[in-house]
Amino acid sequence: IENVSPGVSTTDDEFTFSYWFNSNNTLNPSYIPNMHIATFGGGQLLTTSNRYDYSIGVAAGGGATAAYANNGPLNGDVWHQNVYKYHNNGGTGNYEFWTDGVQIKSGTRGGNVASTYTLANLFRAYAAFLGFVDEISFWDTYMESEQIVSLYNSGKPGDLTLHADYSDLLAWWKMGENATYDAASNAWTIPNSITGGTDLVTTNSAGDEVTTKVAS
Repeated sequence: IENVSPGVSTTDDEFTFSYWFNSNNTLNPSYIPNMHIATFGGGQLLTTSNRYDYSIGVAAGGGATAAYANNGPLNGDVWHQNVYKYHNNGGTGNYEFWTDGVQIKSGTRGGNVASTYTLANLFRAYAAFLGFVDEISFWDTYMESEQIVSLYNSGKPGDLTLHADYSDLLAWWKMGENATYDAASNAWTIPNSITGGTDLVTTNSAGDEVTTKVAS
């Protein structure tokens, strides 16, 4: 799926972003294509050592001190959950990376950090990603550690309407469920499970990207 444009915005200076992915490519360099938050870029990279670095930039213009986290090994046909949370704390950014319910990196960053954020593009394809993405969520909160563990739910995505931070949930895209394809525009429409929330609309889609394979 390429150049998905949801246009979902926070109302304050913090957010949490989560998604599940399953890669069947552990041999060749491959991107889990980038997430963009307004002018801020974030990308996830699979490396030849079967490990992955993922990063996200939250400085105006996307240029200053991106945060990186390394994790692995990354085995094919296994579902993983990545979570990134960020808070502009008076001009200093606090961030944490989590994978599979475990914090793998935290830190701060200075520079020209922003105060509100728009999830502008998801998984924009700079390079091929061989695998699957499911259960994408975007939250208007700097989620507490115990709630990230709850979100991971022992490795099985749960009903986010029952999550303690549900009132801060801006978007929940289940990807394949109830998605529809328009061949004339080469676009999938993936419903937002939040009432009144923005749907995902893809571009340059062939119609075969959505499958029945789900995180479990």
